Amino acid sequence: MVYRSAHLAGLTDQDHATLRRIGIRLVCDFRTREETREQPDRLPEDGSVEYLHMPIAHGKFDPAEAVGRIRKGDISWLTDDFMPNNYIKQLDNFGDLWHRFFERLMDEKSRPLVFHCTAGKDRTGVCAALILLAAGVPESTVIADHALSNIYNAEIIDIIKLEIKKYGIDPEAMQSYLTAPREAIEAVLKHLKENFGSAQEYLTGQAKIRPADLERLKKEITE
Repeated sequence: MVYRSAHLAGLTDQDHATLRRIGIRLVCDFRTREETREQPDRLPEDGSVEYLHMPIAHGKFDPAEAVGRIRKGDISWLTDDFMPNNYIKQLDNFGDLWHRFFERLMDEKSRPLVFHCTAGKDRTGVCAALILLAAGVPESTVIADHALSNIYNAEIIDIIKLEIKKYGIDPEAMQSYLTAPREAIEAVLKHLKENFGSAQEYLTGQAKIRPADLERLKKEITE
């Protein structure tokens, strides 16, 4: 009923057939406007899939801008705490967005749905964590789910690392940005507990979702 993905700009007609087969009704896109302009999702044109743009930006930092800076050999912005801090900001700064997302997720007419950003690991990683925690999934499973991106993205990451070398950058220096870093998702889990008590309390407080609705969602999306 719920899928996490990278961007859908490269979908083929065969992929569209897959969307129809699994019954996708809604696509939630967490990319910024600039990201969507550069790589718009290629969705079926028959109106069978609704598209909802829900941009998540890290302050003035736009992921689309990072590509330009990398090409100039500039990774000064990628500090040790860059990724954990950005994950945490998605909780602190986007309560309204998570309210709107969960409102759609709780509407059975919107499911099955797919949510995505560019690489399907950071913004979608936080979203997946909130969904899984709301459904009562243990933290160890949340961490393992997040790490799956490092398996499924391995091939493209290797290609990107070769490209980065051309700009005089050591690919290892960008490991946290290219992968789904464990320390970032652990920072989310810690932040939720220390500042809100739990993911459920974050969603009912910061995201203003009714506890009864969360309980109903849990019953509907779990076996």
